[in-house]
Amino acid sequence: VLGFSQLLMAEDLPPEIQADIQRIHSGARRATKIVQGLLSLATKHEYRLQYLDVTQVLERALEIKSYDLNTNNIRLTTELSPDLPRTRLDEHQLIQVVVNLLTNAEQAIRASDREGQLLVRAASSETKIKISICDNRPGILPEHIDRIFEPFFTTKEVGEGTGLGLSICYGIIRQHDGDLWAESVPGEGATFHIELPIVSPEGGGDLEPP
Repeated sequence: VLGFSQLLMAEDLPPEIQADIQRIHSGARRATKIVQGLLSLATKHEYRLQYLDVTQVLERALEIKSYDLNTNNIRLTTELSPDLPRTRLDEHQLIQVVVNLLTNAEQAIRASDREGQLLVRAASSETKIKISICDNRPGILPEHIDRIFEPFFTTKEVGEGTGLGLSICYGIIRQHDGDLWAESVPGEGATFHIELPIVSPEGGGDLEPP
């Protein structure tokens, strides 16, 4: 589809047909990115730290969830600092964490039957990169906020959750020498924060291949 649509765009065709072909080509490119992202999640891989651009990793995770969020009428807003530094991380595992947090927020919003809103922020200080995922779900109860990262703890109905997702996310971020925590006011939504240390190339680990 990508190849033939690109060939057709090079032809001298009426503007209305060119516009249709451009939409086909754009849709195929988007589908390609989604499939590549899903394959990266499904493929088994060894834990490997690389020196990567955090913004690009976040954009890949958001692309994976964009279809689900759109079909469930959840509006996604991003505020990604343009000068985020590169650091050492495992791309596949960070994508897994972000996708899991977005999925949890999506499910909570759908259960509340309210108009969904999600905000993903990313900024940096001298030593850390902070990623925040904010939603307008009903919020997390105070008695649950300190337990949500415990293995097998879940507030979902029986059969809807294993209680392992957040604990796995917490373990991944701790493996990166980072931190993961949540803040919430009942009725006003919840925010999950990820902090990752900024590590220079000299800090060790395999570098991203050229």
